[in-house]
Amino acid sequence: MITEREKAFVDWWKKTRDSGKGLAGLWLKGLRWGLVFACLIVVSFLFDWHKAAGMWVRTHFGGSGAVVMLLAGLLIVVFMAFFYRQHKWEMYE
Repeated sequence: MITEREKAFVDWWKKTRDSGKGLAGLWLKGLRWGLVFACLIVVSFLFDWHKAAGMWVRTHFGGSGAVVMLLAGLLIVVFMAFFYRQHKWEMYE
């Protein structure tokens, strides 16, 4: 037996299912979560929240540590943006 809430969800999903179906739609809708996650990691490194991790990055990467952190942040944003929305899409299906 389907409740009114479930019926409302099915109707909503029928209307909005095709709006974000492509790769760009999934990526753009999940972008903010990727940015939030990457920004939190960068802030934790800037304020030396985990001192051992900061020392490790400075020791192993030297002057290129900022470039490595920037690339890692970009990869985190792309990964989180796409896979977060893809997971949410699959849960709705």
